[in-house]
Amino acid sequence: LSLHDALPISEAEAKVETFRARNGLISGGGGTTSQPLGTQQLSELSTQLSQARTVKADLTSRAKLIREMIKDGRAFEIPDVANNEVIRRTVEQRITLRGQLALESRTLMPAHPRIKELTAQIGDLDAQIKATADRVVRTMENDARIAEARVDSLNAAVDAQRDVVSKGNSSEVQLRALEREAKAQREQLESYLARYREASARDAESAAPADARVVSRAITPETPSFPKKLPIVL
Repeated sequence: LSLHDALPISEAEAKVETFRARNGLISGGGGTTSQPLGTQQLSELSTQLSQARTVKADLTSRAKLIREMIKDGRAFEIPDVANNEVIRRTVEQRITLRGQLALESRTLMPAHPRIKELTAQIGDLDAQIKATADRVVRTMENDARIAEARVDSLNAAVDAQRDVVSKGNSSEVQLRALEREAKAQREQLESYLARYREASARDAESAAPADARVVSRAITPETPSFPKKLPIVL
């Protein structure tokens, strides 16, 4: 065995790493279950796409609900509108004016200037509330359009990444073949090294392995086995 015998293994392992880097099969994590980088990117894009779809659906449904509330004259019930400090004061003024209108309507006719004045003031307040609600819903619809554009962009990115992963899967098959070849060559080299060590151990006198076994344990006899007094006397 020499350095020349280890060269094919080094070349095979170098081929594996070169093929892995050239085809983007580098793992993106240090864990024991790390996935190829392309697969991880596809998973991340899919997660972002799901989140973007959720945001888009939420904004679209909220904008539609607000439009319906504005149409029904319930703009002041919209949370984003009702939480506005200016609108809160406007709603309070509207409530006060409607109370005055109800009170004046008991004694005054609809054509009375006071009734017309109160009605006009209430109409102005309603217009302010509606304008605020329109701004809120337009902002929400713009956000929904932005979310829709992001969904379209992520859809395209996911489709492109799927193609990358699909190509990477075929490259992964080739990579596995190269890894098996490198592993087989390494196992063959380790087998040669094991045989070489065994042969060296047999050839070296000082390195000869000891061969000892316990056949049976010795038992101290009760009478000496030698000398035999009686046979010797005879």
